[in-house]
Amino acid sequence: MQWLSRAWYVAHVYAYVNDGPYYWAMGRGMLNGLTLYRDLFDNKPPGIDVLAALSLLFFGNGLLGGLLGSLLILLMPITIVVWMQRRLPKNAPLDFKATILALMGFATILFTLYQAERGGAWQTEFFGAFFGTLFVALIVDHPPRRMIASGLALGIACGFKEPFLLTALACALLIDPHPRSLLRTFLIPPLLRSLSAE
Repeated sequence: MQWLSRAWYVAHVYAYVNDGPYYWAMGRGMLNGLTLYRDLFDNKPPGIDVLAALSLLFFGNGLLGGLLGSLLILLMPITIVVWMQRRLPKNAPLDFKATILALMGFATILFTLYQAERGGAWQTEFFGAFFGTLFVALIVDHPPRRMIASGLALGIACGFKEPFLLTALACALLIDPHPRSLLRTFLIPPLLRSLSAE
């Protein structure tokens, strides 16, 4: 119940903590023709400021970021449970699968609630953590086929907060520490994503 109520709270138009109005000011400046990092100073990557500009452009307030944050609160546990369900052995007993999936769902809901509570609405950490988690799920599960998707997830995570690059590197090293695997899971995906964007 707390999970759904937190998602409902974050979706509110004026749900924000700390830096929310600052991001909206950066977004308003971008909509008024000012250039980020030249006319406007921000010490964060452009992801949150672009989200604020889009929210102000389409809704005139912070609704888009609130809706996206609420959606991420709801999607995080679902994404992890679906990912885990695909990794369970097909011949495992049904009660074993149900127990594992229920535990994963519960743990992910607790993690998401903690993250939403500590990060708060309209905070870069919250958005970046979702896409960083998605990056890890993509490189664990069939990395060669999902290089562009994992590169996109890593790019979005780092677009909200650059320390996610180091976290993603640590996760890639934990998954497979061999240099060839690191090249395949961590270095090539962002390159492919950047080439596909051009």
